[in-house]
Amino acid sequence: MLRSSGLNLRLAMARNPAEVALRFMRTQMVKRVPAVSRAAIGEITGIGYGYPAPRGAHPSAGRRTPDHALASGRLYETLRAGKFVLVLPKGSHANVPPSQVVTAHWPDSRRDALLVRPDGYTAWAVDSPDVSEIESAALGWTGTYSQKRG
Repeated sequence: MLRSSGLNLRLAMARNPAEVALRFMRTQMVKRVPAVSRAAIGEITGIGYGYPAPRGAHPSAGRRTPDHALASGRLYETLRAGKFVLVLPKGSHANVPPSQVVTAHWPDSRRDALLVRPDGYTAWAVDSPDVSEIESAALGWTGTYSQKRG
């Protein structure tokens, strides 16, 4: 993140013709190519950065979680508690410690489950939840996270 912001600053302050031309070309790419535009927005805001997920993990693991609507409000409002948020399908339950995990439910018929870290990144996700798998992931992640912080 620091490298990219340093590069952006150097290009913004550029005076020599080669750097000015590079800045112009980069600006044109950002304006005209949607994928480049999304990447640039993610880079500038910091939302485009993630952490490496374990091999075989769900594609959203390690990525910033969007602010989803939940049955009891919004995800980012729930994250204000400073705890992991476990989002489950309607009617699902998992035995997780409320001291470390806030359990929430999707407002609709979504069948996936996800565990969001207190910093807003997806720690774990699964398309077809199994209660024992959910509990194992929640307990494993919250224990690991609190050991690193403590």
